[in-house]
Amino acid sequence: AEQTARNEEDKWQNPHNNLHYGKELPCQECHGEHTSKKPLCSNCHTFKFDKFKE
Repeated sequence: AEQTARNEEDKWQNPHNNLHYGKELPCQECHGEHTSKKPLCSNCHTFKFDKFKE
């Protein structure tokens, strides 16, 4: 989660502390134990950032 920290201006873009779910969303919603999961944000948002991975 520390690697995704953002500055004050972009703090809600941090998937581990976001506008919709805060810090309360269970890790398993986005992180799988044995397989990769599509990020939950992608259900509603389309990202076109070089660093965003699906």
